[in-house]
Amino acid sequence: MRKLVIALSTAALGVGTLVAPLSADAAVVPAANLTAYTVDTQGQGSSPGDWAATTNTTGYSVQNGLAMQGWGPNSSTYSRTFLTFADGHPFAAGTVPLADSPDADHVGYSSTLPYTSCAGPVQGSLTIHAVTFDDQAAVTSFAGSSYVTCDGGVSYVAQEYRWASSVPLLRKVVAAGTWSPVETVTVTAPEAATYGPLALDGDAKGLVKITANTCTGATVTVGATCSFGVSLYAQRLGGVQGVVSLKDSNAVAKDIVVPVTVVGKETKEGGYVGVAPARLLDTRKKVGVGTTTPLGAAKTLTLQVTGRGGVPSAGVRAAVINLTTVSPTKAGYLTAYPYGLGRPTASSINFSKGWTGANLITVPVGAGGKVSIYNNAGSTHVVADVMGYYTAFNYAQTNYSSYFDDAPYRAVDTRSDDWERTPLYPDEYLWQALDYGPDYSGRITAFAINLTVTKPTGNGYLGAWNGDDNTIPTTSSLNFTKGRTVPNMQVVPASQVYISSLGYSLPRFGVVNRSTGTAHVIVDVVGVYIDNGVTGGLRFKALPTPTRIIDTRKALGTTAIGAGVTKTVVAPPSVAGYNTLVLVANTTAVQPPLATVLTLWGNGHARPSVSNLNPYAGQLVSNMTMSTVGADNDFNIHNLYGTTNLVQDVAGTLEYYPAFLEPVGAKTGKAALAPTATRLATTPQLTGKPAGGAHRGTLG
Repeated sequence: MRKLVIALSTAALGVGTLVAPLSADAAVVPAANLTAYTVDTQGQGSSPGDWAATTNTTGYSVQNGLAMQGWGPNSSTYSRTFLTFADGHPFAAGTVPLADSPDADHVGYSSTLPYTSCAGPVQGSLTIHAVTFDDQAAVTSFAGSSYVTCDGGVSYVAQEYRWASSVPLLRKVVAAGTWSPVETVTVTAPEAATYGPLALDGDAKGLVKITANTCTGATVTVGATCSFGVSLYAQRLGGVQGVVSLKDSNAVAKDIVVPVTVVGKETKEGGYVGVAPARLLDTRKKVGVGTTTPLGAAKTLTLQVTGRGGVPSAGVRAAVINLTTVSPTKAGYLTAYPYGLGRPTASSINFSKGWTGANLITVPVGAGGKVSIYNNAGSTHVVADVMGYYTAFNYAQTNYSSYFDDAPYRAVDTRSDDWERTPLYPDEYLWQALDYGPDYSGRITAFAINLTVTKPTGNGYLGAWNGDDNTIPTTSSLNFTKGRTVPNMQVVPASQVYISSLGYSLPRFGVVNRSTGTAHVIVDVVGVYIDNGVTGGLRFKALPTPTRIIDTRKALGTTAIGAGVTKTVVAPPSVAGYNTLVLVANTTAVQPPLATVLTLWGNGHARPSVSNLNPYAGQLVSNMTMSTVGADNDFNIHNLYGTTNLVQDVAGTLEYYPAFLEPVGAKTGKAALAPTATRLATTPQLTGKPAGGAHRGTLG
């Protein structure tokens, strides 16, 4: 806990003055003549966002106004701001709108900013906390806070100005979506008063938590002290400003005013980084293990994930892995979970005897960057191909992306006229570009897709990759046998291809058929990952271990789902919260009596036309699902034929970033309904569509 001491005099016009700190860990700011200059922006990528002048910080009077300037750390960055007033309209305490040039109603604003620019006409406001002039009407001291929107409201700049001022600078820089440590503010009364409740004003209203308040209700004499704690919530990236005021209940003494700023810094937790598919484990070939023996019943193997296959050795929260069973001797399941933790009651892939198949999983890494894989029955060979990973807070790079949910749509169907109703032949591949408009197409780094093979005439597998025919992988994304329709969720890296008719590049993905026969291919896109230069996306939040929320055999979550029936399930608070939008889960159909189709989607929305699972009669079929949830963390499941039992194990969630502050008494899941004004910018409404034609090629 840090401490500020505010002493006031009747000459201070009710504005707090910072004096000597109470302890060694207190904020070290002068008691008077404070000069400080800060510039707070979204601060993504290489921009720190919380710039503060540290060298040669100064203010100086200019004609009809003030300039403030300074250099940042190591004198590597510079900023200067001019604030000017029109003749006859000098600065005065209060809030006034800003414009490019001053007039009777506006203060003029002009800035040279570090790391960013502010294009377009100036829009914003300046709150002047205190100002003094000499007898020539030149500014001699100044305290203020400005907020300017840029680029048509897409970005903004929050600034603090203190020049020879007695007004404190209570500014906290914390990870976006978190509370700052409590700062204790001690007030020395300048006059007798009975203090009422603390008032919170400005954009930070609702983002300030007051603790240990001994001022409200206190009757004080001159020189007496009281105190309160202040903690600030970083609702978004960049600075949010406000004012904490302590008022005299008798309306006699002047208000005590403490300007506050909280700056949300971007964190690296939960971003996604795709890699070229790489094999980490193959028990048939002694890859990742020291033997070629299959994994036996009730046995567990340990897989080193970090430091291999393009995954860094540190800064990894969870891995996205395509997990394959090969020739199991009995029906059963595998469970993947963080190494060093207890095995959960959950499955990662379910299989029947003799079945070779794959399932995409997302699994947190445990101690040493390892994952445990348990087999419950019989013996089976196991293959694991890494597709990407979600970052931890200590990730060293800036090349991570956020997830953007999309209304599921069909991007490829080789049974359609667009693909001449022709399947992929053995060793043939296709690639498809998708258009998300010029603003976002070039920034898409990966696709979340549901990949389905249907009517294959042989055995083999499909491989999904970024569509570049120079990097076609040999790893598998989906394994199948003759005649079977099999889906598998995939997170596929994107590459860029320039489309001359559009005048910009589009992201693409590819699928290769490595089987002994032809196969029709269906690709449904459910979402995209966009680089961290675009705000409004979702970040991954791993659960400690996979958590089962549905087992219809035991009436957990819901009961068995009949033909043509839709059931609604509410994710429990242990899994989903106020900021949850997507559940990342392993969903399993348990031996339905008939071949059927299962679809999952967020409650309150129309059922999509695409499916998540296509099990045959009597099969145990798993697929990773990334299904949205409704306003109460509820989602729907529709079953087409027969009566089907279902099991779902949630590995983690995709959450709003930065996290919304949950209002007291709010229902979970309501962040989706919060006013967009509380966010840095509205989440882009992305709708992709195939573009650039259908492309095929043959392996050379």
